[in-house]
Amino acid sequence: MLHRLSTVAVAILAALLFAGFAMAQDAPLVIVTDMVQGHENAAEGTTCTLNNRYQHEQQVVWRTKVVDPMTGEFMDDSMLESVTVVMPDGEVFEMAYGGHPGREPVDYYWTYDWVVPLGYPTGVVDFTVEAVANDGRTGLFVMFPIEGSMLTIVD
Repeated sequence: MLHRLSTVAVAILAALLFAGFAMAQDAPLVIVTDMVQGHENAAEGTTCTLNNRYQHEQQVVWRTKVVDPMTGEFMDDSMLESVTVVMPDGEVFEMAYGGHPGREPVDYYWTYDWVVPLGYPTGVVDFTVEAVANDGRTGLFVMFPIEGSMLTIVD
């Protein structure tokens, strides 16, 4: 009787572990994104500082890390097919992976910089960041829906 119970217990444990692994394989990639002031038309001392309010002709720099939920590891350009910023008008910006700062990197992540064009509408810019892994898994980053936290173009 004890042997039969232990066999059943092992079978149940194996099923639970397999189900957890299968769920992790289907789990979306985790995306962490922020925005910093780029050097283009920036006030002195503000380059690479967190920012969400930009004027026309200022440079928005998105910084992104993508985490594999199965391993907890950050994903580089050998693991991801693409990481993109998707603008509300459908325009898509391909992010690049690399070391930052450029000459003496202290960290590696995905970036894209965008100079706000003259005439771009003022107000909240409801962008998303999307990642696609080489194995087809995906992830989506959406800003908190709090206007004061969102990317905003001002005069």
